Amino acid sequence: MVFDRAKAVDSAVEAEISKTLEKIEEKHRVKILHAVESGSRAWGFHSPNSDYDVRFIYVHEHDWYLTVYPGRDVIELPINDVYDVSGWDLRKTLHLAMKSNAVVMEWLQSPIIYKTVPDFTDQLLSFCGRSFQTKALMYHYINLGSRQIDQAWRTSDTTEIKKYFYMIRPAMALRWMANNRGVKQVPMNIDALMDGGNVPKGVCAIMHDLIAQKHECEEKAVTKRIHELDDFLLDTYEAAERKVAELPSPEKQMEASANDILRQWVF
Repeated sequence: MVFDRAKAVDSAVEAEISKTLEKIEEKHRVKILHAVESGSRAWGFHSPNSDYDVRFIYVHEHDWYLTVYPGRDVIELPINDVYDVSGWDLRKTLHLAMKSNAVVMEWLQSPIIYKTVPDFTDQLLSFCGRSFQTKALMYHYINLGSRQIDQAWRTSDTTEIKKYFYMIRPAMALRWMANNRGVKQVPMNIDALMDGGNVPKGVCAIMHDLIAQKHECEEKAVTKRIHELDDFLLDTYEAAERKVAELPSPEKQMEASANDILRQWVF
């Protein structure tokens, strides 16, 4: 299924996001290298009243990095009903990317980009590919999904549709990784994950119905448990847990390359 950006992002809201990013650059004296949507609107299962989860990677001026005590490496704006806006300094981003951090990789795969410097994103994508660690990424998605399962429905016959998707998307990412071994860019969007994850047709049909419901309902809407989907999720997580236990621990050293990228983009 082709992602429809226009249905996910209101043009008036996007104009306000652009202004907000410009104000951040001016106030904090930084340059934003990449800004994206990172939540349900980019994942493909937003509700009409879902907020906008704007995330960005930025870099400071040269002298900011030449201090005895490092400065704060995160910029966060107050959260309201419409926006949740925050970003990471490039040094923090690279440090996490060296560990194959899933969040960094998802920001680079987001289908909703608000601002970007193509040369930078190409370079960071290449770096993430070279530092890619299957074991670390699998552990991330296993822990993310299993935690939601434990919190949401092991003892309940109903759950919020939103929380169902919090269990589903990590499972789909694990399926996608199992079906695309050697590929080092895991999609962020749920439809792309299903398309490449060899997901059973029955589960796909259930998912498309659930996505359609989510697009029409309020953020806190509740659904009954869907047992075919539950069984699929549990089987996926159990298979991933067996597989990840067999994988060797990574030994990649990427510090020199990370330093080169940082020095290139500090201004």
